[in-house]
Amino acid sequence: MIKLGKFAVINMILALASLSTSSALAQALTWSSPTMQTGIQAFGQIDRAGVAAATYKGKIYIAYTDGGSAGNIWLTSQISGSVYTTPVKVAFGNGDEAVIHYSNPSLAVYNDRLWIGWVDNYGEADFTSTTDGNTFELGPWAPIASCSFPSTDEYQSPYDSPSLVAFGSKLYFGFRITHTNYLGICTISADTALNTLTASGQIYPEFTLGETPSLGVFDNNLYVAYKDTTGSNYIYLAQSTDGINFSLNTGAIGNHTSSAPSLATYNGALYIGYRQNSDGNKFYYTYSTDGVYFVPWISPSWTMGGPPALVVGPDNKLHNFFSENHSTHYLSTAVTE
Repeated sequence: MIKLGKFAVINMILALASLSTSSALAQALTWSSPTMQTGIQAFGQIDRAGVAAATYKGKIYIAYTDGGSAGNIWLTSQISGSVYTTPVKVAFGNGDEAVIHYSNPSLAVYNDRLWIGWVDNYGEADFTSTTDGNTFELGPWAPIASCSFPSTDEYQSPYDSPSLVAFGSKLYFGFRITHTNYLGICTISADTALNTLTASGQIYPEFTLGETPSLGVFDNNLYVAYKDTTGSNYIYLAQSTDGINFSLNTGAIGNHTSSAPSLATYNGALYIGYRQNSDGNKFYYTYSTDGVYFVPWISPSWTMGGPPALVVGPDNKLHNFFSENHSTHYLSTAVTE
């Protein structure tokens, strides 16, 4: 057996630490300057206007809320840069339209379909899905009441914008509960043909949210990122291996946000994007290669009107879609180089 002296051991530890740090720093990103699409205005949640983004069948789809009195949801896909397809209004075969007021929609891919989630004018969470980006299923969407929350409080309804993500064999719909600000999650199961849809709900009073949450998946764990309510505006994480039981993860607590964070897995790391908690409204991000330790915040120095929407595109680059930090709220895009 070879014995190492004290200083040799210390030097080895420092070398390993340096290697680990270098590996982590290699995950820092170089972003392009944001491009603006003046033909699309994304209004959504007041002072937190944002969009939803997801990659589906080789395209990046964007969902957003218009500024009209009806508060319709629109869906478009990115062709390249600031070029998008003509937006399609989310409506159903019976003439009904998806109506959303002062809230941002959410997108996720589940059971080979693109799902859209939103909170309607009655404070209920609704869903629909599509396979072509043009026609939308009426059958799957249902109010959150179908989740059968274990509570006698009739006001346990969604507040502001939701977040959708597929985890395991189910679709998760996360939101902030009205009045209590507790974390609420509706878990949805649907067969491939969408002949059946079942949902169950759970409220987590141990997690109190200052904004709508963001759901993401990394290393076989379901993460919920949210802003706290203590006035510090720290980002906290709820973490689960089974989608039912969550533990508190404070790894990103050094980051302060003024809106909902956004989660994305990219190049083996978990990224959290958010809007700075200051008058500047700048985009910031942090990341972790183990889901526990997050590096100090990094900022490319451009601003946003609300939360970012991080998504890995078919080009294997990380894209950030957001509403412009201006009253016009034009759709803007930045991508890693």
